[in-house]
Amino acid sequence: TVIGPVLTALGNSASQLVMLDEWRSWPIAWKPLGSSIQHILKSLGVTLESLMARGANTFLENPIQFAFHLSIFVSVLLITLIPGIERRKKVGVDKDDDEEISISSGESAQQ
Repeated sequence: TVIGPVLTALGNSASQLVMLDEWRSWPIAWKPLGSSIQHILKSLGVTLESLMARGANTFLENPIQFAFHLSIFVSVLLITLIPGIERRKKVGVDKDDDEEISISSGESAQQ
């Protein structure tokens, strides 16, 4: 798949940006820093473009593989989201029960 190499390329570019020597000088040399950042971002763009082209070719050659990876991703996402949804749903039900109890006790106090 393409996701792993894309994340690797992004991480590599981020580490290159952080490790630039221009950050370690005072005062910061903004012009060389800008050109270094521009160079890193251009190389990242070229890398991402080639990875996306390769991923598109893989998708066109074998769409079933893409569907498989997509279905696995969606199922894992749903599995991780369901407990949180159930917790919120339960909290909402508990709040409704509390409101009903306070409303009924308020009505009986008025009588």
